Amino acid sequence: MTGPVVRVDTTSAVPPYEQIRTQLAADLGVSPGTVARAYRDGTQVAPLPSEPTLLNPHQLATLAGDFTTAARALDADTEAILTAVHKALGLRSETVNRAGPT
Repeated sequence: MTGPVVRVDTTSAVPPYEQIRTQLAADLGVSPGTVARAYRDGTQVAPLPSEPTLLNPHQLATLAGDFTTAARALDADTEAILTAVHKALGLRSETVNRAGPT
């Protein structure tokens, strides 16, 4: 089952917030004012972090492991996995020094 889909027409003269409010109200069967109040009363903006997020090598290793496991489940070999990563990084596969299968 798929939930409501909100579409914003960036060429419309109607502001995006109004398009979203109207569509949500129609999807939920409530008035647009109810949607506006729900957002006004329940939405909070978190402050920006004071320091940039630092690289966490453990999290990166976990993500890499998860990706590799999922890729192996698709029967991808080491070469295919490396090619996919290089492509995602915007690197040309032939320009990257390979250490070989692990």
